[in-house]
Amino acid sequence: MSGASKPTAKQSCIQKAWDGLASANQVTRILSGTSSDTDKARFLAASSPHTGDWLHAPPIASVGLRLSDEAVRVAVAHRWGARLVNHPLVCVAKQSVHEDFMAWLVAEMV
Repeated sequence: MSGASKPTAKQSCIQKAWDGLASANQVTRILSGTSSDTDKARFLAASSPHTGDWLHAPPIASVGLRLSDEAVRVAVAHRWGARLVNHPLVCVAKQSVHEDFMAWLVAEMV
């Protein structure tokens, strides 16, 4: 599946050694198929160690660990790369505002 050479005799009995080759191949395939630097950065950030640790934090309001519904919506939308605002925004100078700036602006308001 990976197209790489097989693990050494010592490693050939370890499932992680075989899975690592296939996983590395998939990562390379996904990265080469990304259409923009933003998508590439999002994939790398989402696959970083401990990137989803915030999902396991217990929502204890007394110690500041409870996120508002809006904060969760923004965080999940960023994680998935989804649009935060469904309508175009025009600034005071009658120029359209780029979607990435709108995402940052919504995140800052939360």
